[in-house]
Amino acid sequence: MGLFSKTVDYNSILEKVLDGKRFSSNIKSLLLSMIYKVEISYSDYAKVKCLSKTKDEFIMYIISNIEEYFENVKTVEPDSEKAAILRKNKVSAITNELEKSVLSYPTESALLYAISDIESKYFYIENYIFKKELQQLLVEGSNLDVLEVLEDFTGWSWNPKSVFQKNYIANLIYQNLIIMFGMEFIDNCKNSQTKQYDIIKNLKTYYREYYNKLTILLYIISKNKKIDSILEKDIQELKQFSDPQKFLAKNKSRIEAIQKKVDKMNFVLENEKTLNKSFLIKNSKLPEDKKFKTVYAYGKALKKEKETYENQIIELKKYDNPTKIVLYKNQHDLYKEMLESEKTLEDAIIELQQSFIKIIYKKVKEINSRDDFISLIYKIRYYRNIFISKNKAIKDYKVLEDDINKILKKIVTYGVEKEFMKMVSMNVALNYKILIPCLDSKSMELEELRISLDVARKNIFVEVFENKTFEKRFDITFTVDNPEIAIKKKKAVKIFT
Repeated sequence: MGLFSKTVDYNSILEKVLDGKRFSSNIKSLLLSMIYKVEISYSDYAKVKCLSKTKDEFIMYIISNIEEYFENVKTVEPDSEKAAILRKNKVSAITNELEKSVLSYPTESALLYAISDIESKYFYIENYIFKKELQQLLVEGSNLDVLEVLEDFTGWSWNPKSVFQKNYIANLIYQNLIIMFGMEFIDNCKNSQTKQYDIIKNLKTYYREYYNKLTILLYIISKNKKIDSILEKDIQELKQFSDPQKFLAKNKSRIEAIQKKVDKMNFVLENEKTLNKSFLIKNSKLPEDKKFKTVYAYGKALKKEKETYENQIIELKKYDNPTKIVLYKNQHDLYKEMLESEKTLEDAIIELQQSFIKIIYKKVKEINSRDDFISLIYKIRYYRNIFISKNKAIKDYKVLEDDINKILKKIVTYGVEKEFMKMVSMNVALNYKILIPCLDSKSMELEELRISLDVARKNIFVEVFENKTFEKRFDITFTVDNPEIAIKKKKAVKIFT
């Protein structure tokens, strides 16, 4: 921003919008307070999540939704009788886009949730057994994503927590997709109705294992007799593809057999003498009332029969594709696994995240610059702090944390080799042990992290600072004879160069 540039007065812009609304003074006050809190928190929010969307884009989106969709807004106290519908649906606000009405709790967060919820969201999905269920989760995930700027950020700190009722699975899946595909793509999925932005199509194409685990999770959430009946029917229809090689061989034989019939008919139709002979033979085998009256009528019927066979060949050739047959087999196996599964909801969530972490691991190979390197560290740090349940975040599950640490080891190795990070110890294993815990910081600016080391006997005492502000202290026990510390002890140094 230039020396003489002016900051945008969002408060004044919103006030002008509110002047044209018949809201109570309390609601106007809440909306103005909300904009102020979003404005002071957004920079930290965008930094922590590595978002490219600017503060101006985000806040003007909020104001434009208020202007376009907010006409009849009412607030109710959480313990009142009128709030029963909110409690029943476990939401902080309920909206009606057509009537442009809102019913919410009297808080800035509830109104921000309503601002997101009231606009149309499409999340186009062409063909999927859990289409409706996934779309609902994505809509809720989108609302919670917008709400996060107020819930987890104060303008001074980032504190991911669970202080409001929310659908943790919806939020987790939505955040997974943002990290996998990027915010711009997910915004297009939300606003577009084209196959290009079909979430399921893209997951099948690029992240098949994640698609499978997501489908199993949605089955466990949605399980009922109707779904089981549909799956059983689909499994029977797909059973023919369970052995791709056998199916392809059988399909090839069927095509060849029908093609022989077509070739024989072509031979008959192309030769007048042969056609006459075939006509006589055919009529000799038919009852009197079924006989063809003329050679022409017989030829016409033969052409129609030939076209039927040719169409059968066209249909069969659609399955003369090994890649497509493997996909059908995979679908058969997936549906069968779903019906036979005895997984708990927590098991399914953890398996989905193990699949997701594999995707993140592959993204390490895509790092081409210091910016890519820093961005991935921010995204992993954010991801580890996403809550799966009311009391547990990703990092609280050892099986997931172990997988994440494997990625961080690879990233730290890359960063040290490229001189993006400081080498703290010449001992590679010890270097990981010191640096990885530092990255689980609540600092807004990871690039400003500093560490100070002190070695006493077989322990290394590590202190972490954001600039000069102390953040935390931890110690590491080492078993090597010499920790080979590469920085001056007891002196705070930046870990990112």
